[in-house]
Amino acid sequence: MTRFCTFLLLVLAAGCQLTPEHKTDKTSNPELQRLCAALNDATSQTDMNIASKNMAEFWDAKLASVEKQIEGKLDEQELKRFSESKDLWRRYRMQEVKFRNDFFAGGC
Repeated sequence: MTRFCTFLLLVLAAGCQLTPEHKTDKTSNPELQRLCAALNDATSQTDMNIASKNMAEFWDAKLASVEKQIEGKLDEQELKRFSESKDLWRRYRMQEVKFRNDFFAGGC
């Protein structure tokens, strides 16, 4: 749990110091606008699934960018702990997604 908290704090701290090109205001980011519109305009389950997947990939890329910024500021020991925290968080996220997904197994 301590590692997860450390990772979360580092991500939040980095997020507060992002350069303008990394800020993701829906109104100023054309790609995010497009992804939101695709999700809002989805008319079938397949369309929603594709739009959701694309949105997840967008945010994964943003997260990777922030992680790279953080990693560039860490010494070797901090980088090792940060990598361990990232791995733990990713495992947690996958389990959480699976848990939430199971509520909708077989449709609504």
